[in-house]
Order: sequence, then structure tokens, then C-alpha cells
Amino acid sequence: MGNTKEDISNFIFSKKGTVLILAAIGVYICINGYKEYKLFSLSDPTPQIIQPAEIVSKHAIKNAYIKLIDYKLQIHLAIKETTRISKTSGVDTNFEMANKDTQPFNTIYIPIVPNDFEYHTSTNLILKTNSVRSYSDLVELSNTQTIRGTVINSIQIMHKDMASKFSQVRMSINTDHVIIIEHNRKPKSIWYFAVLYSIGISLLIISYILYMKLCKQNELCNHQEQSLNT
Repeated sequence: MGNTKEDISNFIFSKKGTVLILAAIGVYICINGYKEYKLFSLSDPTPQIIQPAEIVSKHAIKNAYIKLIDYKLQIHLAIKETTRISKTSGVDTNFEMANKDTQPFNTIYIPIVPNDFEYHTSTNLILKTNSVRSYSDLVELSNTQTIRGTVINSIQIMHKDMASKFSQVRMSINTDHVIIIEHNRKPKSIWYFAVLYSIGISLLIISYILYMKLCKQNELCNHQEQSLNT
């Protein structure tokens, strides 16, 4: 185990490791820049005011940036997402009920239904929020009159395990038509993802240049070895 950790450490701080890390960071930044561009292209600066009852499908939303009114958050059915890095399977994502026993929260998903007196057992609206840390924060959020956020279906799909967890608490979610609204997310300006693209592409170019230099160094070393052997 100790040798493995040492090997990984040596690789990370080696020239090859530096090239791969720079390339990976560049790709990651470019992907995030593309995601922000997709949201930007589907949004207007002014949010669309809409009610849950009006959202029968994704086509009802003309602007990804919305202001939701006349809604009810089903906080008793909220689900907490936990992501851990596993040595065996990589990234593990788990879902459990968000309540007083599972605090603190990081990312939670809350079903949204119309603000009426009916008992709802199905919905196609889910609120994703990263700003709730405790159950009291969750209760406070449920008492708000409006919610602003961005529909993120273009960059995120519903996890199958999350849909399964909702079905266990008798809340039916149609995964084919579900709409995920990220709380407090505003579309970024064109300059934001322009900067991201510039940084990401610059890192990829730098990593390519370093890679070519390493290849030339290896060729020179191999040539010198062959010369000495002969």
C-alpha cells in the first residue's frame, strides 16, 4: 500500500503527470464552459414567471430562467444527495431522505406541486438546491412565496436511484418528463463562458506543447542510447 501511494505521488509530480493533470483540468473547464453556454442560450436576463400548474411539459417553459409562484414544496419528501470518492468504484452517489437525522445537507432535491388543497402523489417538477444546510433551513425555504432558479435539464438528467427513492415514499416521478430547477442559479453572461473556454483551451495547448517536448526528449534519449550501444 505504501509503495502504491509513493508511486502515485511520484507520477503526479513527474513531467508526464503534470501534462495529464493540465489536460484533464483543461477538458473539465471546457465542459463546464459548454454547459454554461447551453444554459445561456436557453435563458433571458428577466425570469419567466410561471406556476407549477402551468408546467405540463418542458415546452411550457420558454425561458430556462424562471420565477416560480403559487407552489408548494414537499419538504417531507426531500432527498439528500451524497457523493463520495471510492477506491474501488470511483465516484459513489447515494440518496437518502433529508430530515433532522441526516443533517447537514449539501445537495437536496425537493418535489414541487401546485399550491392547492389536493393531495399530490406525482409531479414532474423537482427543485435542486445547494443552499440548504439544515432541516430548519429547509423549513424556512418552504415558507418562501417565490423561488428563482434555472431549468437545468439541458445539462443534467435525473439519476435513476433518485427516482427509485422517490417511488419508495410514494411520490411518482416521470423521469421522461421531469423538470429540474436549480435554486438561485442565474444564467451566466457570455463573458463568463468565454473566459472559461479561453482558460480551458490555453491549458490544453500548454499540455500539448509539454507533451511534444517530452516526446522529443525521449527520442533524443533513445537515440543516444542506441549510439552508445553501437
